[in-house]
Amino acid sequence: MNVKYLKSNGLEIESVVELHMSQLKDGVLYLIGKKSLLCLYKSILKARNDLILAVSEDCTIGYITLINKEFSNLRTITPTGWLCVFISLINSPSFFFKIAKTLLFDYRAKKTVLIYTHGQKFSELSHFAINPNYQGLGIGSKLIKKAEKSARENNSIYLYTTTHNKMLLDYYKTSRSAEITFHLKISGLNHYCLVWKL
Repeated sequence: MNVKYLKSNGLEIESVVELHMSQLKDGVLYLIGKKSLLCLYKSILKARNDLILAVSEDCTIGYITLINKEFSNLRTITPTGWLCVFISLINSPSFFFKIAKTLLFDYRAKKTVLIYTHGQKFSELSHFAINPNYQGLGIGSKLIKKAEKSARENNSIYLYTTTHNKMLLDYYKTSRSAEITFHLKISGLNHYCLVWKL
């Protein structure tokens, strides 16, 4: 199989959103809808962050986002996205606690990264998904390596990410010697913040 790894120029964002919607259903961002996700990924690129793609036969089969510049997901949610969040809150009041805990987790995770890195420059591996038909073929590992290379080119010393995926957690700890800086249980899932030196 021929897989190309490249930085997005923005033309592939719709396929990235489709992959996000199909593979990242556990996250809060799934609930904001496709329009807000399109806006999110466009804003990631506009802020000069990286969206690295794995492409096979002109089809996006995986991606990873690398946040090198300060960025806020909340600022990218469209009015329709906020309406989706509001409806979710009405339909499931427990959703409020999931959002609140997720925001708390993100805030605390970033604070622990600042302490861990002693203020040295770091980048964040943010959203990451592989089409299930292509999982287990090393595509995710190659995307992570491309993101690490890009982070080094942006003068980052450390890389951090958050995950609730047990396989990714084990991968980061064993393959990247990542250290857990913070964890919190959200909606029955353990979420972890991990940091490693580049």
